Amino acid sequence: ITPEIAWQRFALSLKENNKDLSSYLIRFVDRQDKPFATNYRLVHLKPKTIKRYKSFKATNIRNREIILHGVKRLSRIDPEDALLTLGQYEKLQDFNPVELEDAYAYIGVRLAGKSSDLALIDSLPVNLHEQPILVEARIRQSLEHGDWSNVMILINLLPQEQQDSNRWQYWKARALGISADEADRQIARNIMTELSSERSFYGFVSADILQNQYNYQDEPSPVTLEQILSLEESPGVQRALELFALGERSRARREWYFSTSDFNNVERDVAARVALRWGWYKASIQTMIDAGAWNHLDHRFPIAYADTFITHARRANIPVQWSLAIARQESSFMTDAKSSSGALGVMQLMPATAKQVAAKIGVSYPGNRSLTSPDLNIRLGTNYLGQMLRKFDNNRILASAAYNAGPGRVNQWLNPNVPFDVWIEIIPFTETRNYVQNVLMFSSIYSRRMNERQPLIYPHERNYFSPQQVSAIQALAEKLSLKPPENT
Repeated sequence: ITPEIAWQRFALSLKENNKDLSSYLIRFVDRQDKPFATNYRLVHLKPKTIKRYKSFKATNIRNREIILHGVKRLSRIDPEDALLTLGQYEKLQDFNPVELEDAYAYIGVRLAGKSSDLALIDSLPVNLHEQPILVEARIRQSLEHGDWSNVMILINLLPQEQQDSNRWQYWKARALGISADEADRQIARNIMTELSSERSFYGFVSADILQNQYNYQDEPSPVTLEQILSLEESPGVQRALELFALGERSRARREWYFSTSDFNNVERDVAARVALRWGWYKASIQTMIDAGAWNHLDHRFPIAYADTFITHARRANIPVQWSLAIARQESSFMTDAKSSSGALGVMQLMPATAKQVAAKIGVSYPGNRSLTSPDLNIRLGTNYLGQMLRKFDNNRILASAAYNAGPGRVNQWLNPNVPFDVWIEIIPFTETRNYVQNVLMFSSIYSRRMNERQPLIYPHERNYFSPQQVSAIQALAEKLSLKPPENT
């Protein structure tokens, strides 16, 4: 291993925030680079260290790399201070222009989420056409401030592929929908009409605004019992199913994916039905993903552990469709799923949370391994969901965000002065934002699968945010020459 490769691997471990790996890799760094590596780790762990200008004033490539990493880390705590710090270093160091602009853009994203000083963000020395992540952050900042004209300007700065996405087409329509110009409102109506024909979060919200039915694009799989029985007898699938039945989940997955990797889409459809028949829900879902069979909702959204979910959701006094949607998003019903943070089982419970919930409801908690039991995991998970739902006034939007990111963060994010769709869009964590949107849509899909009608957003959930929000949605509907919607 060369000194440069050793340095690159060490630096990458810190950029990926893998502190343990960086501690191991530092031993392979060249002797001359050891002092720089030590400073690199120090700046990573204590970002304010980067403000010791004398420690990093020597003009060399290592210091420049450390400085740019340090100001990015500092921006997560105090983006305005990070901006000032980088400005000071720009006088001392000859940075690579592209790397410098990326650092300013990174700070800008943090400023957009934390600072109300719009002029400060406007002053950043970046080319917005080259920084779509910063543009998206600024769009969300404009949404939070209700600056719809700036929303339109910024959307037009995105690459065309992003502009054409459901997300930004929806917000383009929302911005145009409040225009005084009839032509703009007609464009908004056309966009929302097109969006409402699709199965997506923005499609369903658009359908609510237009008072259209949701288009689930559901195409039930035409699989026969003869096809199922025939595939179950094939050697590879048979081995996989036997391993699954014996609880050898890892080996079963390997055998299944090896045996089905060369299947055509018709065969994969049959395989998904076989997996469902054996209660192997994750295999069914993954097989449909591999086949690109997005409209086979019976295989992609199985009503897994139905009796268990129904029983415990009723006891926890929560919608069963919502609990299924949470589990579908969390683990795709994998009983042995384990996240990088240590969450376990079907509903991806953190052991500490599971232990706390078990004690509260008087259930025995034998230990972390017990969370791979679907019954115990679902019981504790639905009870915790019930706690979150009651904590946040029966609002699934907020409770879903709390289940993913924690109730403390949701309390910090609460802003009743914005519309519900804006609140979801400006959730600071990309993972939680997508999580909430998926869970709400999945819940609606499960409602359809269980032959019940459920809106994407209930009126009381929408009204939780503000009367102004309701007026804004109603005004949009009226400007689109429609009656106010009942379920947006």
